[in-house]
This record gives sequence, C-alpha cells and structure tokens, in this order.
Amino acid sequence: MQSVHHAKGKIERFFRTVQTQFQPTLGFEPVHTLEELNRAFWRWLETDYHQREHGSLANESPAQRFARLSQALRLLPAQLDLERLFLMRLKRRVRKDATFSLGGQFWEVDPHLRGQVITVAFDPVEYRRVEIWMGERVIGHATVCNKNRNAQLPSRNDYLRDAF
Repeated sequence: MQSVHHAKGKIERFFRTVQTQFQPTLGFEPVHTLEELNRAFWRWLETDYHQREHGSLANESPAQRFARLSQALRLLPAQLDLERLFLMRLKRRVRKDATFSLGGQFWEVDPHLRGQVITVAFDPVEYRRVEIWMGERVIGHATVCNKNRNAQLPSRNDYLRDAF
C-alpha cells in the first residue's frame, strides 16, 4: 500500500506545481479558448517545467534525465500498427445467428464462427475498428448487425432439417 501513497503524492505534487507556477502565468497572458490553454500549458511544460532541476530527480531536470536514460529506450518497428496497441480486448461467444453483443449493439461476423469464443479488439470510444482474433492473429472484422440481412442467413440447424 505504501507505493500507492507514494505515487499519489507525486501526482499531487505535480498538480500543486501546476497551480502555483503555471496558473499564475495565465493572469499575464490570458487565454480565451481550450486550444489556447493547451498551447500555453505545453509551452510552459516544455520550456519551464521540463528544463528546471527537480529535487525528486536528484537535482536533474526531466529533460536531462530523459536524455541520459534515453539510450535504454527501444524503438518500435516502423511498420507497427500503433492504433492496434491501444485497442481494448474482450472475449465474446458468437451466437447462432453469427452475432455477438458489444457496446450495447449486435455485431456480425462470418457464419463459420457461430458458437465459438472469439477475442474482439476494438476502439471503445468510436467502435470504428472492431477486429476478430483467434489466438494471436486477426481473422476478420465485425460489422454492425443489419437485422434484415442477418434474418436471411441460414440457421446452423437448417442443414439438419434438410437432411431428413
């Protein structure tokens, strides 16, 4: 539990620094839009906060600390799909009508996935990218269910009825 309190203290200290050092600058250079506020904050963060020595960093500035330790950073491959790294993943069972529920709506997948448990990787904000995974590979994408078209798909049980 001690590390939680330690981390909480660090973030509280940062917010106190923002309140005591950044916010007063707004009195001299008022902002009128959120965009102006963001630009002013990032300018202060990069030109002041990151350049000033910090006692918690053994009197090194964050910029100095980053430059000194940056050799240990590993670069990601250029062809890596960065957006995919931030997709949320959930397990879902595909229903008999080749749909599953996600985000309060039904999504369609290939009929051969009926009854199987799949992993769904998706953007939880916009749902513009909904990938279907089996194991460690993408096997397709889901689309919002078109109930009229979905009703026309043959049921998994139709082939049994036709066999008799």
